[in-house]
Amino acid sequence: MKKLVGILAVSVLFVLMACNNNCYVPTRALLGVAFVDSAKLTPITMQQVTIKGEGNDSILYNESSEQTVFLPLHQNQSVTRFEVSFLRHAEDESVTNYILEVKHTPFPQLINPECGCVMFHSIESAQLYNATDTLDVEVYSTNVINVESDVHLKVYL
Repeated sequence: MKKLVGILAVSVLFVLMACNNNCYVPTRALLGVAFVDSAKLTPITMQQVTIKGEGNDSILYNESSEQTVFLPLHQNQSVTRFEVSFLRHAEDESVTNYILEVKHTPFPQLINPECGCVMFHSIESAQLYNATDTLDVEVYSTNVINVESDVHLKVYL
């Protein structure tokens, strides 16, 4: 009986060790969007930044100030749109609303057996616009992979 309990305890230990997930890499690829001063070509800290998916109530960002934001792209679509609002200038009293439209090609990438697959994206184009204004957007890096702090788009203000 003691041998049976010992064998069962060792078996449970091996099962628990086998279930350990040793995935130490990010399993989601996020689009990095930086705000840049078009005259000085230096990063700008935007005030009252709010970002949500177009046609979606869930807010992805709602921060008092940000230089760079990281956004998820659709896993199985080739266009992702975000509703973006921020104070265009520090002296402004009301936020300006824009649509950020990103055209991309998603493709799965096997990281390793423990982590599984991550959906990477290749950016084709991006634009930030509203009814009266279009801002310059540079596709700085086309490959959205699971590197956490990469900047892929630069928005010039």
